[in-house]
Amino acid sequence: MDFVGNNGQQQRESDTAHSLLQAFIRSIPDAVLICDVSGVLIECNDAFTEMFGWTREEIMGVHATDLIFLPEDQDIREEQKKVFHGLQEGHTYRNYRTRRMNKQGGGVELTITYAPVRDEAGRLIALSGIYRDVTDLQRLEAAVTAAETNYRLIAENMKDMIALLDLTGVVRYASPSYWNVLGFRREEFEGTDCFRLVHEEDVSVVQSRFGRLLMTGEQQTVEFRYLRADGTYLWVETQASLLDESADGRFVLAVSRDIGERRELEEQLASMALEDTLTGTANRRLFKELLDQAIRFCRRDREQLAMIHVNLDGFRTVNEAYGRELGDRVLKDTADRLQECVGEEGKVCRTGGDEFLLMLYRVQDAEEAARTADECLNCIHEPHAAGDGEFRLTGSMGISLYPGDSDDAIELMNQAHLAMFKAKETGAQRCAFYSDTAGPEASAE
Repeated sequence: MDFVGNNGQQQRESDTAHSLLQAFIRSIPDAVLICDVSGVLIECNDAFTEMFGWTREEIMGVHATDLIFLPEDQDIREEQKKVFHGLQEGHTYRNYRTRRMNKQGGGVELTITYAPVRDEAGRLIALSGIYRDVTDLQRLEAAVTAAETNYRLIAENMKDMIALLDLTGVVRYASPSYWNVLGFRREEFEGTDCFRLVHEEDVSVVQSRFGRLLMTGEQQTVEFRYLRADGTYLWVETQASLLDESADGRFVLAVSRDIGERRELEEQLASMALEDTLTGTANRRLFKELLDQAIRFCRRDREQLAMIHVNLDGFRTVNEAYGRELGDRVLKDTADRLQECVGEEGKVCRTGGDEFLLMLYRVQDAEEAARTADECLNCIHEPHAAGDGEFRLTGSMGISLYPGDSDDAIELMNQAHLAMFKAKETGAQRCAFYSDTAGPEASAE
């Protein structure tokens, strides 16, 4: 087996995934900062460097509690340390209002959403901060309290969606940005119930926050899905403030903005830590977690589990003969075929290159594991289209069993890997068991 080639391919795939994620972060208009769990800054986008003036080289590697753009204000610095430790404990801080300093020494008023990034297993893998300059928004709020006329002039030139609501939730004013963001004209909002376009799963939360605002007078922030004119839903973040009484009565100022890209980024960060970006199968990290859980269940229920290591024989020649694009498609199709073979009682993981791991839950015996392995070998051997023709692949598989071979997840995976080499020694399109006492070897001719 060409380990160097496989490692190189894994590295290229990892580099490609990393480049895509960096490009995605750079495209977000909000300033984004990401640090590892220890607090060392590892990524930021161009919007961040533009907001504060420092280059990536000047801030990467700096610890979150010693940021050079923190103002020389002891209270702010102490508060930042508390927030950072709260993040490490899993807390989220939404629209955290604070002040920072740019490289020129000027102050920047911000709302920051700090969030821990977790994988599907709930493990903390990174810490993120999304920064929004609210200097103009603060000026806007001051202008509203002084004169509604000035408010309208400023609001109509903002990209955020701005609405004035009466205390029953009826929209009395909607900014022109509703047309640009949601596709509805301002006239279609004014005079209507503000809750009517909120997603049915979110409306109770939005109404609850509205009621709390009226009761306490405290600013409320809520994220929810809002209906677009085309029938789809958009995630928005709305900040609602209760305006002081005026000659026209009391009103609620609601400032909403599109946060779809931000939520997509958060989901992307989590999913990339758990999935193989090419095939969509579990990656090794998630697979190990699932295997640990499956072993616990099998131990409790006194059942068996099979681990299968799969290698596609001679796959490198596919890339050489047909190109990388078709090779990637073959890997994706193979992953789909394997998942279909193992069914709901199994899990597929691509470990990189042309290798996969299969986990079979609650197998009756070694013979059942061998039958499933045969089916997987046959599905691998089904033809793949290439131009005007087609080609076929073969596979080699190694099988280990819980509890017969081991009761440790890592050991089971290693044993299946060794058994796969044993299968290769006997020829293509075969599988072998790690232990001769685990059951008969299976082969697919």
